[in-house]
Amino acid sequence: MLDRDEPASALHEHQQFKQRDASDSLFWEQTVADTIAAHGRIDILVNNAGIIDHAVVHEIELANWERPIAVNQTAVMLGMRAVIPTMLSRGAGSIVNISSIWRSVAAGAAASYHATKAAVRTPR
Repeated sequence: MLDRDEPASALHEHQQFKQRDASDSLFWEQTVADTIAAHGRIDILVNNAGIIDHAVVHEIELANWERPIAVNQTAVMLGMRAVIPTMLSRGAGSIVNISSIWRSVAAGAAASYHATKAAVRTPR
């Protein structure tokens, strides 16, 4: 996760920058409510958060396994869960879930990352 107080580049008129924990369901509820209040609708959601823990399976601490799952996998569901009702009510909207080539190509010491990106990529 990047540690910044500012966006990486200038924002366009209707874009917003929020640095929060994407695995927090209250973040999603508030963000959707704020966006609808400000703009009246949500047209697109891009789920692009991701973190990695470099540990081999037999040495990884449970908390270090669970954190990437919360951010890389659960946060994707939370974002979709938060925006889908408003998109359905409008009859329009797009959701883009970003995965990784590591969803299907193994690299050493990144088991939790592989598992989460595969889960995002696997069709539902």
